[in-house]
Amino acid sequence: MISNVLTIEGSTTQRAVLERLFSSVGMNAVLLDNSDQLDAALSETSFDFICLAMQLPGPRDGLAVCRYIREQPGYQYTPIVLLTTEGAAATQSDAFSAGITDIFNRHELVELGAYLTRHLERLRPVEGCVLYVEDSKSQQLPMIKFLNDAGLSVDAYETGEAAWYAFQNRHYDLILTDVVLAGDISGLQLVHKIRRIGGEKGDVPIIAITGFDDSARRIELLQRGVNDYVSKPVLPMEVIVRVRTLLRNSQLIAQLKDQNEKIEQQSKNQLAFLASISHDVRTPLNGILGILDLIQSDPLSERHQELLAIAMQSGDHLVSIIDDVLDLSRAEIEEFHVDFRPMMIKKIADNVIQNIKQQADKKNIRLTLSYSDNMPDLMLGDNKRFYQILMNLIGNAVKFTEQGGVEVMLDYLPPEGETQEGVLQGSVRDTGRGIPQVQCDTIFNKFHQVDAVARSKGGSGLGLAIVRTIVETWGGTLGVESKLGEGSRFWFHLPIEALPDNEESKVTQSVQPQVFQGDELRVLMVEDNNVNQLVTGSMLDKMSVPYRVAENGQEALTMLDAEEYNLVIMDCLMPIMDGYEAAASIRHSKKAYENIYIIALTASAMLDEERKCYRMGMNDFVAKPLLFDTLVRALNKAYSVIYTSDKKLVHF
Repeated sequence: MISNVLTIEGSTTQRAVLERLFSSVGMNAVLLDNSDQLDAALSETSFDFICLAMQLPGPRDGLAVCRYIREQPGYQYTPIVLLTTEGAAATQSDAFSAGITDIFNRHELVELGAYLTRHLERLRPVEGCVLYVEDSKSQQLPMIKFLNDAGLSVDAYETGEAAWYAFQNRHYDLILTDVVLAGDISGLQLVHKIRRIGGEKGDVPIIAITGFDDSARRIELLQRGVNDYVSKPVLPMEVIVRVRTLLRNSQLIAQLKDQNEKIEQQSKNQLAFLASISHDVRTPLNGILGILDLIQSDPLSERHQELLAIAMQSGDHLVSIIDDVLDLSRAEIEEFHVDFRPMMIKKIADNVIQNIKQQADKKNIRLTLSYSDNMPDLMLGDNKRFYQILMNLIGNAVKFTEQGGVEVMLDYLPPEGETQEGVLQGSVRDTGRGIPQVQCDTIFNKFHQVDAVARSKGGSGLGLAIVRTIVETWGGTLGVESKLGEGSRFWFHLPIEALPDNEESKVTQSVQPQVFQGDELRVLMVEDNNVNQLVTGSMLDKMSVPYRVAENGQEALTMLDAEEYNLVIMDCLMPIMDGYEAAASIRHSKKAYENIYIIALTASAMLDEERKCYRMGMNDFVAKPLLFDTLVRALNKAYSVIYTSDKKLVHF
């Protein structure tokens, strides 16, 4: 739609500037140097925007010209802006009283350009279908014409009953209804019925027409679910403006919702892709790390043990990168969680130190860990997430420290008042090269590395981003203090609840290796991958646990019918019948083995995968790559469930 703008400006230079401005936004400008030709211009062209200079040649200034234009038919609501200089004699109140819509500095027209863009946006036709309910034909007909002229299609009805029937059978983008209607369904009752539908259809924008313009009536209309209202006598131009505003807002919301859904779907697709890649990488890693883990227990030369340790460390690092990428992807779609269970803080911290100590010793730097005197032995938190926090912070500190040392401190602040949560304070201080102050605010961003020296140290740039994600999800705070040449101090505060000491035995008992005797555990391994069969089988042989192998779920069901087992180690993804279907079939079989203990063994580390395993009836979940200690713990947990103290099989 072409917008015509009338400009009256005495300065030739200023007219040229305004002409370029109007042309740049796509407006057709008629420029006059005085008001003498005003009547001729108004008669020849219909203008939807007018721009007047305050000072004009001749007896009339911009305000007088504005008053005259307002008296002409069709220009009562046309936007008229005034161009003036700072210190002009006319006050704002004089200008607005004369009918000026807005005032702009004639030497700074950037704001006018933005104003014109918004004006053109308002003129753009709005597509949509309006349900119009009005029992007065004299008011209905002109309103329909205005709405049609604005580019809208209109279904008009005189009663609430007819409008309600139409609403149920057709989609409408907006409802315009009189409050008082003849018949059994008033305008307010129509609003009430529409809002009770719920969903997108029930959220359609509604404008009410009322003859009572008082505060109580307005509040009632808004409380009933009306988005906007107009008072009688109705001005069609006012209705058009309100309709345009609501429809545009509704369309913008729909666009944003559609974009959000697309972004969310893209994120889910990305996560699914990463999960697939993770599965494909973890499957061969299970063979590599599993075999390396078994070799470590064999007599080897010191040199071979050193090389084996390097290979294991490299494999563990690759697994940690995969986990970091997946965790960050989960966080982006709000599927990242902290699982609160009893955890032994000191044991976790000691394990982290032991895992990193070899790296520190090679660099000949100190690595120390200290606790406050009041540190509880047992707390309610997430073992895996707390391990990740310490592993990333301490690992980074050791990586970037060439001399001196790394000092790790853990402190506990007891709860205050009625709350049961105290604060676990952690600090990792190093004597490394430090971080520039300007980068301390961005150091926790994904893929951020301070400089080329940092990049040369290796790493994915995800560790600190994972730490921030965990700490924030936990409900805590995280920060860094650093000075170039002197080192850095990373700190975190986590809300945490201390548990009684008598709970510790329950936790420690669950991680003690169990010595299995005879055929106490009779295992059916369901696994289609030959390498994984070898790895898991070798671990079971090492524990003297008898087992048989089935290569898919269907074969497993046949073997369960033929022989007695009390434990199934079930791979999830297999041909013919996968582990999910097999587990579900076992649980619904109504046979002797329906309560058999099932451990899910999968190369997927996704939270949804774990939940799915439990929904299918599996008892435990172990992610690949599978290490010997992990399998021992899983079997120990299964043993404690399968047998009571007198070694009787429990039917659970």
